[in-house]
Amino acid sequence: MTGRVAIVTGGASGIGAAAVQGFVRRGAAVIIADLDPVGGEDLASTLRYDGHTAVFIETDVSRADHVERMIGKAVSTFGRLDYAVNNAATGDQGFIADADVESWERVVAVNLIGTFLCMKRELHWMAKAGNGAIVNVASLGGLKASPTRSAYGASKAAIIHLTTTAANEYGQAGIRVNAVCPGWTKTPALSLSARSGGIGEKRAGLLDALVPLGRYASADEQAEAIVWLCSEAASFVTGQAIAVDGGASVQLMSAPALPGRH
Repeated sequence: MTGRVAIVTGGASGIGAAAVQGFVRRGAAVIIADLDPVGGEDLASTLRYDGHTAVFIETDVSRADHVERMIGKAVSTFGRLDYAVNNAATGDQGFIADADVESWERVVAVNLIGTFLCMKRELHWMAKAGNGAIVNVASLGGLKASPTRSAYGASKAAIIHLTTTAANEYGQAGIRVNAVCPGWTKTPALSLSARSGGIGEKRAGLLDALVPLGRYASADEQAEAIVWLCSEAASFVTGQAIAVDGGASVQLMSAPALPGRH
């Protein structure tokens, strides 16, 4: 990926930061877009100290002007945009009847509208160049019911549909568009979910029932799938929503009914 340029939204921590590191290890220049100026600039500074090319841009993806500035900065700085990872997201907790409308709207604004706004500008520049690869970070919650996280699950399911639509619209322009659907992954967001009463760590004892591989993913494992989808190794892959979930999405029955589980 030497000489190529990638944007990663939500790139200051978790899966996003792991994807940033995956790109720079392969020689790409990376724009880290995030709402966290401290974490984002710290990561960019560390990568530059190690000899990589990384720029942080404080960005709220739910705002069209922020997205326009972010993409414009990438193109004006590097003259191109080869890869885009739309990862920025937020979540919700609670049953639908008890949902706070403003919170629900914020989740959709960041996760779904934010992904749309980013794709709109990314596709514009990639179509001009005649090539590019976009990976949207959806979720296992976009493939299966996500109780107490209705806004999050609905937004992630819509991202999958947005992904397949864009893949159809822009394939002949030389642009590949895919999604990854992470399962339970050890990130700061997982710890926050646990502290706020979400699924998080308190279900660690149920991993055998939830995940055939019986453990959480690491952020690096999610990032490897993301970077692979952008690479030439995946040159004939587009319109796919790939579950990186240890088999959770294909679990057929509860663990007690399966032989060899304990």
